[in-house]
Amino acid sequence: MEKGLSSLNEFANVFTIKGKKRYNPESFLRAVRQTVTDLLNKNREIKVKLILSCYMEMTSASKGMFIEPSSFYSGVEINLDSTNV
Repeated sequence: MEKGLSSLNEFANVFTIKGKKRYNPESFLRAVRQTVTDLLNKNREIKVKLILSCYMEMTSASKGMFIEPSSFYSGVEINLDSTNV
């Protein structure tokens, strides 16, 4: 996991976990679950939004097979001390 951009004196931080080829979203999330859980356990009383960015392979009648970047966003969740991660 890499700590990336931050803004407003560390008010907002971005953490990136590099993916691997041939992972589908579900298996990738299973593989990084412990890493994300550890990060959330160390950072309580914060708002969290998860973004999964990937490339999707698609087929259409006009374009044939093509690869396109896609992103999936969670809602904003509050990670309180009393929250089970």
